[in-house]
Amino acid sequence: MGNKVIAKGRSIQEALLIALDLLSADKHEVDIEILENEKKGLLGFRNKPAVVRVTLKETDSSPASAPEKQENADADSLRDPLRDLVSTLNLQDSPDFEQTSMSVPHEEDLSGKVWVQNGLLFSKDAEDKFPVIQPGKGVKLYKNGQIVERATVIHERDQLLAETEDEEVQPVWEVKISEDKMEAHLSVKPGYKLRRSIRDMEPSNFVLLEAEEKRVPILLDDGEVMQKLRELGIVHGVNYAQIASACLSEEEETYLIAKGSPYLEGKQGYFMPYQQMEVLKGIRERADGTVNYRDIQEFPSVDRGQIIGIVVPPVPGYPGVTVTNEPLFPPEVFPLLLQAGHGVELVEGDSKVVALDTGHPDIKQSGREARISVVPKLTIVKDINMETGNIRYIGEVEIKGSVQDGMTVQADGNLMVRGNANMATIMAGKSVIIQHNVISSEVTAGKSNLVKTELQASMQECVLQMKKIVTAIQQLSLVSAFKVSSFQRTGLGPLLKILYDGKFKQFSSLVSTLVQQLNEHSAHLEPEWEDLSRRLHRGFLTLNDSILKSSEEIKPIIQLAENLIQSSVETAADELFINAGFVQNSQIYSAGDIWVTGKGIYNSKMFAHGHVNVKGYVRGGEIFAAKGVTLEQAGTKGGITTKIKVPETEKIYIKLAMEDTLIQIGSHHYKFVQPHVDVTASLSSEGRLIIS
Repeated sequence: MGNKVIAKGRSIQEALLIALDLLSADKHEVDIEILENEKKGLLGFRNKPAVVRVTLKETDSSPASAPEKQENADADSLRDPLRDLVSTLNLQDSPDFEQTSMSVPHEEDLSGKVWVQNGLLFSKDAEDKFPVIQPGKGVKLYKNGQIVERATVIHERDQLLAETEDEEVQPVWEVKISEDKMEAHLSVKPGYKLRRSIRDMEPSNFVLLEAEEKRVPILLDDGEVMQKLRELGIVHGVNYAQIASACLSEEEETYLIAKGSPYLEGKQGYFMPYQQMEVLKGIRERADGTVNYRDIQEFPSVDRGQIIGIVVPPVPGYPGVTVTNEPLFPPEVFPLLLQAGHGVELVEGDSKVVALDTGHPDIKQSGREARISVVPKLTIVKDINMETGNIRYIGEVEIKGSVQDGMTVQADGNLMVRGNANMATIMAGKSVIIQHNVISSEVTAGKSNLVKTELQASMQECVLQMKKIVTAIQQLSLVSAFKVSSFQRTGLGPLLKILYDGKFKQFSSLVSTLVQQLNEHSAHLEPEWEDLSRRLHRGFLTLNDSILKSSEEIKPIIQLAENLIQSSVETAADELFINAGFVQNSQIYSAGDIWVTGKGIYNSKMFAHGHVNVKGYVRGGEIFAAKGVTLEQAGTKGGITTKIKVPETEKIYIKLAMEDTLIQIGSHHYKFVQPHVDVTASLSSEGRLIIS
């Protein structure tokens, strides 16, 4: 038996190629024995090499055959045996064959050395030294079937096998539907395969085996995603391009893969007036800055028989669709329920509103109900004095003169004074315009709004306590000793007295105070407030003759109180204002804005639920505005303090702030000690006072 060699390769062809190269032989000169076929692991991981034993055939050494052998050797020397063998075995087309550019040294250079080629280990013995090999990180080395964990001497006869372990992380993904089912998102965390192989090493006395890593992404299977969408019922508004992007992504990300169609909101029924209905706040100015009092938009009015407006029917919306193909209905729309108030009539199927009197059109809307009235206008062409007496009127009032000392003018609607107010009291249910001076007077606009604001806290506390009383009565009704039927004759008075003596000691005084306030301000409140006062008094204060027979009869009172609270909140304060030319030593209260368009304000107190805007100067006194302050000039040189206050959410702007001007925003304040121009004051998000 001649020389033989055992070789390993990723395929039988590769192992055979290596063996023939080591023996310097052609394939017809050897016997080939396949010891082990190559094996591929799952998804290309943990492959096992092919192993072949190649033995040189015995040859005839007679002289006759020598020339022929020499001739063949000469012929072989004229060609590249490796390339010829590759051509013969057609290895170039094999996917497992990979040529290497590493040169193979001459045989005499390999003695005592070890090397790695195409992932396989080779060594050559020498008389004076042994090659040494050591496994590196991520490499497992087997010597003659035994694992080697440190440097070791190897022999040519040793069976060496180096392995690397591949790693695989599967992608993680999830499809989520939003709570309103209008969007579906695909969150993707891509997976990957970490393929490791033995790095080729040049022949050397010592080789540290190293692993090469190649990261290959594992893409998400779009078929699995689509199957998940079907399981979740996501069929509407699917964005296939986004799904494709998510499946091909190599970064962790969330994609919007489906979006529902939102509904188209309809329009509620509403009243459409045929003319301007609102009172304009500002007095018009000329180009030179002076006030044009003659060309002024006053309170709008209508004549008898004039169409005030029409009722526009509701327009239904259009349903939308969720990503799961469920209908998404828009909010229901309702027609406007119109009531004819004083001085109007509804015609043509209650769709048109016609004025029966001359006056100011008044619209009061709460929720889906509206009441249209024509408020008659009272016009007085002279001054209000001792000769005319005080004026109290349910509608709109226009005074073409002035309001003199000690006189009172009260109007439930708007009030216009074309002259001055001197030491007078002026109150309006809506807006007030005083074209000239306000001297030592008290002016109030939106009196009912101010009253309602004052009542808010008491009303809300009363509603809360009534709800607790209803709950307490319902709990007592579950006790066998408690007979609800007995109160059908006597009323809830005896039981309420027991509750007042127990958990609800403060309720009786709370209701009594609220009823007293409602009665005191009844002139400025609608009839519904008077009805609430009557029910509270007869139900909770006259215990000997209470009108309440059960807890169910308390609920309508609670509902009435809540409706009145809500209506007072919804009242448009923007429609209420006070407009004056000059104010001195006076007190001004407005449920909306305050505008001073003349010289300014001197030593007066102003309170506004809206904004305060003063074109002239502000000297002394105090200003509070719930929605901010804009002033032309504030403060004096004479040492009189001018105080300006707003809530912490609002701003103060002063074009010229003189010394002794004190500004306060929330609880933060600042006093100017020298003049400043273009001052803007507000609180930062951290709650610090910023003045710029």
